[in-house]
Amino acid sequence: MLLSLLLIAVILYVLQRYSMHKAIQHLTYRCELDRRCAESKEVFAVKSVLRNNGWFPLLYLHLREEMPRETVFECEGQEGNRRTGMHMADTVAEEVLYVLGRQQVIRTLHISLAKRGRYLFGFSRITSGDFFGLDSHTVSFKSPQEVLIYPPRIDLSEWMPEVDDYLGEISVQRFILPDPIETIGFREYTGREPMKQISWTKSLSAGQMIVRQFDHFSDLKACLLVNIEAGLPEEIEYIYSAARTLAEQLEKKHIPYSFYSNAFVVTSAVLSSHVESGNGDMHLQRVMELLARATYEKTMRLERLLAQAAGSRDIQKAYLLMSASSVRKEVIQRFEQRYGIKILVLNGKESHEHTETD
Repeated sequence: MLLSLLLIAVILYVLQRYSMHKAIQHLTYRCELDRRCAESKEVFAVKSVLRNNGWFPLLYLHLREEMPRETVFECEGQEGNRRTGMHMADTVAEEVLYVLGRQQVIRTLHISLAKRGRYLFGFSRITSGDFFGLDSHTVSFKSPQEVLIYPPRIDLSEWMPEVDDYLGEISVQRFILPDPIETIGFREYTGREPMKQISWTKSLSAGQMIVRQFDHFSDLKACLLVNIEAGLPEEIEYIYSAARTLAEQLEKKHIPYSFYSNAFVVTSAVLSSHVESGNGDMHLQRVMELLARATYEKTMRLERLLAQAAGSRDIQKAYLLMSASSVRKEVIQRFEQRYGIKILVLNGKESHEHTETD
């Protein structure tokens, strides 16, 4: 009897040693996110998929998955153990589980992140142990996945009246210089309209002078510039949020806009910090993605940023400069005079319009 029990124990020990060192080689790990972009504090799912491709069961697995330190676990029972001294993360989601042969297990965590930025997931360590707790074998897995957290919207009620006045001024300048192109209606002639604006067909049928009404915003374009030079982190974050909010306001007005920034963009691929003029959901998403990836490190000085944006010398474009630090008036005036444009400088909760001087 004792010999039988000893034989069973030896067999179990051999099988467990095989499971711990050999069978775990058939284990695969994959990280999945239910979205790649999210708003601040928006809840999203992180799935850890463990699959045993072998026939031998893995009866004891200790999963330790690294999470960004800003992670907030949203469901009861999902608690991260705080750690220090780790390079990528100091929050670890742990769980003990088993995976039978030719099966997979999916562990789902619902989390949120409050701070804007780029976050990486998919770095884990899985430990396989024996029945007796005497030995263990640890394997590291990498299945990198990223999620981008957009900068939050902010209240720009103090900015918008001046922004709207500035856009109106550029629109009027467009009306004076080139011919408007989009007719939105007709009205009576007041004597102040140019002759080319008179609709002779409508005038003959109405028995009086009728002029065309044009949409002077139909060709208005804007250029959003983000300057982080010499800004503190909290000031830069405010500017990123302001740029996102202002871009959404331009979308509502159906005004095409381009985007320039002198912030270094964190990415795993080549991604320019410049977005060509356009509008629409995809265009806005590209701008918001750049703002989510942007860091506190500048790539160029303000003067070079302005030169890139103003190089087209488009006097019909509204240049909106959002700066994390104060901008010298003479710098702006020099570019306005050189390129014949007007730049509206928005700095924190204060703004000032610089116009071309004679």
